[in-house]
Amino acid sequence: MENQQEIEKCSFTFFIKIIILLLLIFPRENKSKSKNSNNSENLNTLNISNINTKININIITNQSKTINYEFYEYNKYFQNAKEGKILYEENLVYSQNPLISVVIPLYNVEQYINATLLSVQNQKMKDIEIILIDDCSTDNSSVYAEEAQKKDPRILLFKNKKNMGVLYSRSIGVLKARGKYIFPLDNDDMIIIDDLFDYIYEEIEEGKYDIIEFSWIESYIYDLVINSFSTKPYCVHPLDEVIYQPKLRKRFNRNENENLHFPDRFLWGKIISKELYIKSIEALGEDLKQRITIHEDTIMTFMLFKYGKSYKKIRKIGICHFLLDTTTSHNKYSNNRFKSTCLSYVNYIDILYKNIENTTMAKEDALFEFEHWIMQVACKYAKYGLEKKINITKKFYYDPMILKERKQEISKFLTFFNNLKNQ
Repeated sequence: MENQQEIEKCSFTFFIKIIILLLLIFPRENKSKSKNSNNSENLNTLNISNINTKININIITNQSKTINYEFYEYNKYFQNAKEGKILYEENLVYSQNPLISVVIPLYNVEQYINATLLSVQNQKMKDIEIILIDDCSTDNSSVYAEEAQKKDPRILLFKNKKNMGVLYSRSIGVLKARGKYIFPLDNDDMIIIDDLFDYIYEEIEEGKYDIIEFSWIESYIYDLVINSFSTKPYCVHPLDEVIYQPKLRKRFNRNENENLHFPDRFLWGKIISKELYIKSIEALGEDLKQRITIHEDTIMTFMLFKYGKSYKKIRKIGICHFLLDTTTSHNKYSNNRFKSTCLSYVNYIDILYKNIENTTMAKEDALFEFEHWIMQVACKYAKYGLEKKINITKKFYYDPMILKERKQEISKFLTFFNNLKNQ
């Protein structure tokens, strides 16, 4: 009995010691962590996750606020243009020495052209000119342009004698331009901030660059509704990096790689040295007279980056590009114009191949365009321009700059076209 009491006493004492020990241990661990909080190892293992979480939350919050603020500013500027409001009436005077020439090919955009023009007219920069080349529009586009010209003498309107497509029309506009820099703009796109020209002019002047590309957003409908456009701007990688020759001449493919720092094939979204642009036009020569209605920007972009010496990409978001199929100079899905569209594809590849640099990378770029626009589109089943297709295919096949492993694929194209010819 006495032994039992002794055992119980010992057990109780052991239990009390355990409790006291636990009470002593936990505070010591906390103090230990506190004392060692400046130790880098403990910081990495204990606190870095919390630090990152706070940073990420702040970044997301700031981005959200930025996007909402920018959206409000874009929408306000957009609505002013749509409603016909002039922001700076004192700017509506003829400029003797324009700094920037905005060149807009015009074709059947009567529902958009007024707002597009106002988005340019409402820029803070006064010394600009706006050159319109009407490509034989069949609607009231030209009439609206003439009305706008009466109110703003900075607007100059020229008309083609026949429909020639965007490549030719924009080139004519550049040759008419008096500004030091060219700002190409599609006839249904809109500038969405009022200080874009001031900003990009300062950038290109300060750095003496040939081309500056700024960022832009897209929308599938003609309105700036929060759900209708991409809140992630394009053309922002890398930021503020200057690229010089020979790197400038390397291939460029949109969104192929988030880190790819070479330019898009589109002319809009850029400000370009007029001297460089004219040099590219002169190099194309008589090829400009071939009517191109498909990817016409690609040809001129290749030329600009063939002869250009420096290029810079910046974060500034400047325009909204609207993806509106009805506004192109030529509707490739129109049955009654199917023949003309197929010929345009062939002319496009022919000019691109002829004028691109004699390097494997450049020729591979042209071959990619050939495969995509000739073999993977509906017009591959048509005989329109078949002889020219065969000649172009032969050029690729016998070109020493094209890799040997690609020749087998090209031979299949040649067989396909020859079989089509013999049907």
